[in-house]
Amino acid sequence: MEKKDISKMLKRELILELHKQRAENDKQEELIQAKIHLITLRNQVQEEKRKSEELQEKLAIQDKDLKPFIDRENQSLLAKLEKITEGNKCYFCKLKFQSETHRRAILKCGHVFGEMCIHTYLILHKNCPICDFPAVLWDICTRWRKLSENSAADDKDNATHMAARLQQGYRIRPTGY
Repeated sequence: MEKKDISKMLKRELILELHKQRAENDKQEELIQAKIHLITLRNQVQEEKRKSEELQEKLAIQDKDLKPFIDRENQSLLAKLEKITEGNKCYFCKLKFQSETHRRAILKCGHVFGEMCIHTYLILHKNCPICDFPAVLWDICTRWRKLSENSAADDKDNATHMAARLQQGYRIRPTGY
């Protein structure tokens, strides 16, 4: 073999060796980049956890600040509920409509009374005792919600009945107006 052939062989071997080293270096570089990316992601996760904890602390402080406001609103709503409960009594005798012996009766103006109470009143007068709207005995619409296990069906029946009355010209108003 000649010197030229040997040098060509050595050059080829050197080139192959260089290619192998470059491939290994590229793999190591990719590994280093992946590790750097992993470290960056871990740092981001820690930062997000820290922010989340800060937000939770702020929410806890806000909850403490809002508690008195919520309590005041709750008291206000309870007072309104008490007024509604008080208004759910007959205008004349002050009996609650939930009792089984006292049926609701509604006039065309929308005011609600006990059935016998408004019957008695309309025998002597010809108007609503609250708003002075003209009324006669046949204007009375009775509705009586049965307090039973089948309350969903009762509600549907009441809604159907009241819708029919509305089509006939009745207006629905809360008691006490």
